Amino acid sequence: MKFDLFNNRSPFFKFRWFILSFVIVAAIMLYYDFSGKRMFSFSNQQQWSSSGPGSHK
Repeated sequence: MKFDLFNNRSPFFKFRWFILSFVIVAAIMLYYDFSGKRMFSFSNQQQWSSSGPGSHK
């Protein structure tokens, strides 16, 4: 059986856009994971650190 999402006789035809969007989102997430970039960083605010200012010693 051939894996063709855009063939009317394919059992995956009904889910073609879901599968395609899932593959695209997964590829974007893998790119950001392997490149070390931050996906949802909207400001240059420093991240919280347990050893930062105001920590208890």
